[in-house]
Amino acid sequence: MADCALSQPGWCGAQRIRDSIQSKKGSRSSWIWASLWEAKKVINMGAIRVIDSGEDTWIGQDPWIPNLQNFVIGSGPQQNLKVKEWIDPVSRNWNVDMLQGNVTREEEEAILKVPIGEEGSEDLWAWSLTREGEFSVRTAYHAVHKANTNFQSNGSEEKWKWIWGLNIPPKLKFFIWRCSRDGLATRARLFQRKCAPNPSCQVCHNPIESLNHCLFYCPHASEAWTSSFPSLPIPPPGTSFFDWFCSLQDTIPQNYLIHIIYLCWNIWKARNECTFKNRIPWPPNVCLQTYRELTEWIACPRPPPQGSDGPTQLRGSHPSTNPPPSSHSIVIQCDGSFFSDPQSAAYGVVVVNHHGQVSDGRAENILCSTPMEAEAKALLEGIKLAQEYGSVCTVQSDCQMLVKALNHNQSRWPWRCPAWIRTMVNILRNNPAISVEEVPRALNVRADWVARSKAKSNLPDDWINILDLISVLL
Repeated sequence: MADCALSQPGWCGAQRIRDSIQSKKGSRSSWIWASLWEAKKVINMGAIRVIDSGEDTWIGQDPWIPNLQNFVIGSGPQQNLKVKEWIDPVSRNWNVDMLQGNVTREEEEAILKVPIGEEGSEDLWAWSLTREGEFSVRTAYHAVHKANTNFQSNGSEEKWKWIWGLNIPPKLKFFIWRCSRDGLATRARLFQRKCAPNPSCQVCHNPIESLNHCLFYCPHASEAWTSSFPSLPIPPPGTSFFDWFCSLQDTIPQNYLIHIIYLCWNIWKARNECTFKNRIPWPPNVCLQTYRELTEWIACPRPPPQGSDGPTQLRGSHPSTNPPPSSHSIVIQCDGSFFSDPQSAAYGVVVVNHHGQVSDGRAENILCSTPMEAEAKALLEGIKLAQEYGSVCTVQSDCQMLVKALNHNQSRWPWRCPAWIRTMVNILRNNPAISVEEVPRALNVRADWVARSKAKSNLPDDWINILDLISVLL
């Protein structure tokens, strides 16, 4: 959504989202405002403040801590404090003394993992359910369904996977999914939503046009099922479409199941022709159209599944050692390492001179929540080291997303570390002698070994002196 407030930086977008989260529903709200207010529940599932300077985010009101439930502090600090009050203005690190006096131990650990940007930069809103932080309907939809315990209960998740995996056209998968969710626009559903004057069937004038009545029990639908060959089952009265359809998985042949889907689809189309164009459904024509579409689908050639037969193109192999850099240039290799159980992270930065030998490096344990943050921290430290050298430097990383974000001036960055990325962009803009390039993981084994060893607390103290020898064995 290009015009969604979640993708618009600045105070205006931030204020709109904060107002929507904190808004209240009046006793006489309009239908539109009531619908928007209900959407607040969805926004609360994924909206988060991304800290840069901390000047625009309220400590106790805004969601801003990724590793806490609902992203909000629960220990009740003062509501009128900004996040910047907890940041040391000199070191640009978290003020641990202030944290220990205001939050719990769990909250302190979560806050210390939040990256901090430069002073004066702006905090932004992001959608935490996508990697780039931009809102998408798909992720919001999945969040709503995940929160719905009834949807995930009784093994229904496997049933949904089976439905979406059926060998039928995508439009029919969507149609069966709508039927299984009782989401078709029948008169009963429209009446329930106050979008129709009555719930009666427009074909046979039955008092209630439910989903099962529309597809199975209405006279024109019932005659279509009776006229079909072979004889196909219909759900018993009182059985939901979803339960009935899932019961067919192991009870009838696959071609019969596809026949049922096509027949339901054409009955629904005939019903719509009657509703919107006053064309009386003719069951024999419905069955004939079903046979035609079914025959066309069976005769349609299918592409072979991936990984079956046929040639497979392999990526070219890379040597495990790096070629020496060009003369008068320095190569700085960077990598981050993250382990979740037990949680530990570190970065490794290796400096390679123009002879191809390791001459310097850095390694440090860090607090972070994801592998992407570890990679970003490693690349940031590598660029800072290149800035200190003040000469022609090439900084290498095997993280494709970060390298693209820096080289192509992308505005869609990983939302968990935009402060670090913005700092890197500023350094590169002011130091044209520094370049960043992506390398395969096989050519970044030295930095990878340093980062992994540091994260596991077994990196030797003299690792810079022995890394050339170790890299031969990697």
